[in-house]
Amino acid sequence: MIQLAISFNFAAHTLAATSAERLSVLTKSQEAANDSARYRALALRGLGYEIQSFSRQNADAVLSSYLGLSFIMSDQLVLPNCVNISAVYGPVC
Repeated sequence: MIQLAISFNFAAHTLAATSAERLSVLTKSQEAANDSARYRALALRGLGYEIQSFSRQNADAVLSSYLGLSFIMSDQLVLPNCVNISAVYGPVC
């Protein structure tokens, strides 16, 4: 991912957003949460642009950024200790 971030700004923004989100969750820092939101918006904008011009050259960066952004959750969405996700799977603790 770091090699991709050198060539693609949206991949670098994805790394920055992920790092800032992790920092904000660990430290409960509002400033880090704001940074995460800003970098996430930049990454999503860049990702959308690159998807429109999808090619072999940007395929790895698009996939890695998509996956990286999909794992970012704000601390408001962090699951409590035990959640009943469905009748099929039951509680996840």
